[in-house]
Amino acid sequence: MPTKRRRLSKEEQVKFRALILRLQKAGIATGTSGEPLSVPKRLDIRQPEYFFSRVHHLPGSQVTLVLQCELMALRAGATIRDCAISLPWGPELDLSDPEYTPWYNDVIQGWPSWPPTVLNRWLTGEASLPRGKKLAGIVIATGWSPIPAGYPDEWPVDIELAVSDDCGNELNFTFRAGLDRTVKHVYERKCQARIDAGRLTKRRKLFELEEERTLDQDRATLEQDRGSISSPPAVALVGETTEGSQLLSSETKGT
Repeated sequence: MPTKRRRLSKEEQVKFRALILRLQKAGIATGTSGEPLSVPKRLDIRQPEYFFSRVHHLPGSQVTLVLQCELMALRAGATIRDCAISLPWGPELDLSDPEYTPWYNDVIQGWPSWPPTVLNRWLTGEASLPRGKKLAGIVIATGWSPIPAGYPDEWPVDIELAVSDDCGNELNFTFRAGLDRTVKHVYERKCQARIDAGRLTKRRKLFELEEERTLDQDRATLEQDRGSISSPPAVALVGETTEGSQLLSSETKGT
């Protein structure tokens, strides 16, 4: 007797699709036609333009990416489960705690829409995307990855963005951002200015000490000169008085 096949619930369908995708990615046969399982697209990520997107080369080999993009959920309840952002020459960048980004105010300075909306919490899955509503803003990612010297200022850098949604769909995007060393150059100029100011202060102190030594020597020489001039008359006066007293004493005795 034929049995009625139970229809999978929405949650079961999500788990089933995610499992099929993992098996197919690992090269394991799933009993399907061999084509990837067709899963409805649940979200869309776009970059309107890359002019304002910047890869900031910061002091100490730090890198901060400020990426302009738009997020949109195409189905209700769509959530990004995982997100990875990487540069061509280094490891993945960190999306956590964007408000504590080094030189935060410097890297977002001059943004066309102020204050900019930071989209990190939607990319990391902390919040669900509102269906049919486009979220426009910036993504901030940081890392420690020295930029190769062969990349000149303003050079367009390819940004690899990979996300997976709550159904296990994997989406890969390639965005662009211009290389920016402005913050690094300003920092280096300030450091050099402090070094130069310290050297100038040190020279002034050495000059003042030398000037004080010269004044002390002049005072000592002047005091010595004054002493050598006043002493001889005093000695002569004492001598004359003594001899005069002796002569007067002898004359008195003779009388």
